Amino acid sequence: MVLIETTIYIPNAINSIACEGLERVFRPETYKQWKARHLRAGLEPVPVDSLIMENIKKFVRECYHKNFFIDEDDRWVVMGWKGRILCAMSIWKPNEI
Repeated sequence: MVLIETTIYIPNAINSIACEGLERVFRPETYKQWKARHLRAGLEPVPVDSLIMENIKKFVRECYHKNFFIDEDDRWVVMGWKGRILCAMSIWKPNEI
């Protein structure tokens, strides 16, 4: 987990929280923009397992800083700091028409 934190979360957090204008390195699209793109491509989101999500939330509450959060939003797992979403993950499958 330390490797993921140092290579992904920390640079993204610094970029999102502390950098503005030309100092900002990453300009990622929002997960809602990705959702629209996936839906147009004929994919549908896979539901997040509620038991797994509750276990992850419990772990984060017990082991991480109080300002870090993890939650679910419309079948996306979102992670952030002080209310600002820094990363979102989801699983998609082809539509069954």
